[in-house]
Amino acid sequence: MPDGAVLAEHGRRVREHIVDMCAGPEGGHLGGSMSLVEILVTLYFAVLRGDPAGPPAPGRDVLILSKGHGAICLYAVLAERGLLPVAELAGYAQPGGRLMGHPVRAVPGVDMPTGSLGHGLALGNGFALSARHSGEPGRCFVVMGDGELQEGSVWEAAMATSSLGLGNLTAVVDRNGLQITGRTEDTVGLEPLADRWRSFGWSVLDVNGHDPAGLLAAFDAAEAEPGRPTVLIARTVKGRGLPFIENRKESHYARLGERQHRRAMTALHADGAAPATPAAARPAGRPAPSSAAPRPPRSARDTYRDSLIGLMASDPRLFCLDSDTGLFAGADFGAAADRYVNLGIAEHNLIGMAAGLAASGRLPYVNTMATFATTRALEAVKIDVAYNQLPVRLAVTHAGLAAGHLGPTHHALEDIAVMRALPGMTVVVPADADQTELAVRLTRDLPGPLYLRLGKAATRPLAEAVPVVPPFELGVAQPLRAGRDLLIVACGPHPVLAALGAAEVLAGHGIDAAVLNLHTVRPLDVAGLVAAATPVAGVITVEEHWRSGGVGAAVAETLAEHAPTRIVRIGMPDTFAQHVGGQEDLLRHYGITDTEIVKAGRALLGETAAESWQPRAGYASQRNGG
Repeated sequence: MPDGAVLAEHGRRVREHIVDMCAGPEGGHLGGSMSLVEILVTLYFAVLRGDPAGPPAPGRDVLILSKGHGAICLYAVLAERGLLPVAELAGYAQPGGRLMGHPVRAVPGVDMPTGSLGHGLALGNGFALSARHSGEPGRCFVVMGDGELQEGSVWEAAMATSSLGLGNLTAVVDRNGLQITGRTEDTVGLEPLADRWRSFGWSVLDVNGHDPAGLLAAFDAAEAEPGRPTVLIARTVKGRGLPFIENRKESHYARLGERQHRRAMTALHADGAAPATPAAARPAGRPAPSSAAPRPPRSARDTYRDSLIGLMASDPRLFCLDSDTGLFAGADFGAAADRYVNLGIAEHNLIGMAAGLAASGRLPYVNTMATFATTRALEAVKIDVAYNQLPVRLAVTHAGLAAGHLGPTHHALEDIAVMRALPGMTVVVPADADQTELAVRLTRDLPGPLYLRLGKAATRPLAEAVPVVPPFELGVAQPLRAGRDLLIVACGPHPVLAALGAAEVLAGHGIDAAVLNLHTVRPLDVAGLVAAATPVAGVITVEEHWRSGGVGAAVAETLAEHAPTRIVRIGMPDTFAQHVGGQEDLLRHYGITDTEIVKAGRALLGETAAESWQPRAGYASQRNGG
């Protein structure tokens, strides 16, 4: 077993790897990874039994990083442990690699993918129960963040762990005291944390999370108490090892420039030790911005924020309920400040409170990431909001593939299908910031619930792509280009711009393509869609969503009833993203582009052989070797 000095050296090298990865083009979750270092180093180098990268085997311990934001720390530890090539760390979050922003099973040593908070303890219960039933000596370790404890699912699982007497499970809470928007105690307080865990039937050990010897003793003590689970409350410092970011909420996610990277490396090997990674193997930094670059367009989410704050100033009915998104950090609500409430990382409570406010005559706007609103909190949306037809406005960001390299846990590719299936739910997908501003204003007095689907990055405004943009009206599809041969129906910023670009290229091939912006998916503009589809030879739908259940399905259902025609659906194939990359790279990889629209349009009209273009394959063809 390595001594304290060896573990400390591993920890220093792991921190250098983390800093190097955060100096890459995408950056990373820096602060919370640095606070995890000694916890994961101690587990991987001194505690875990068996081969962490091997298949399940009798007696092999399992570690689940429920705090998926700490992925870069995990990757660095796996590399130091020899389970991952150190050189591969330079490809973190880069196209062609396998290191996503949250842990994925494609990486040796990762038993379960994580990222959406609050899942790990229940998963651990399953592993621990299986080991006990098999009579195996294996233990399960679940590492959680402290902000993660705001999720109710953690406490459901905690009750089950103690009720089942799973003494072979040990949980660790990385108690660094900070989350995206600030101190956990200023958001949703957790203290007295030890007493809370004890009341759930757990043994509790309070430890210094940066002391390998203390951690090792605590893990030994946990194993010595059979029949009762143990939780280590590991007191840590966010950003540990980098004095200029320690205990600062801004360290949650960081992209280190060259100067910051040098400063960080100086702090980490001030003793003169050589850097863990040779300079040539470090990820390339971001290119310096050009001073002549035009000012970037507005993002839909920033426009939504500013529009909502403006409406709240003049309408006392409006409330803004946040889920620690950081979108409203530093925002000035003025006299409406008491109507902004950050409920932390607790989406089910977020939706339930919004429903209660709406039933009391208020107009709540709920802010979270798209995937959390439509998967984690779906039952609350269905029963508390839609069933009661309450005027709750679900304003979600990071829709589609906008979360990019953070991976499938943060992609939202099912949300349109889910939301358009709920009776009375209005679903609006603005194509740019201007439409977002109009949508916020026009839906304020909508009598029922609203799902407002927004991306993350700023995109080109339609006014730069279309000579005259028709008026934006809720429930009325927007014709952006006339055409007599083919109709392209698109939804969302990237698909609409791709459709317009494809129409221009198709014109060069003698194909006159119309483009329809279906910004309101529900209620669907049946009359407008049928009128646009009737005179043409075929229809192509384009969306940043799985092909199942989304806009393509809505268009196909409608036209099958009212105006049958040939339809090609372009969207995400039947697979979770297996490719690492940013949003635009993923769109290219999975064929949601103007190039693919052109190929599909030419094939649809018979200009090229149908075999020359097929939708991108998903899991089914992959399983069959396609």
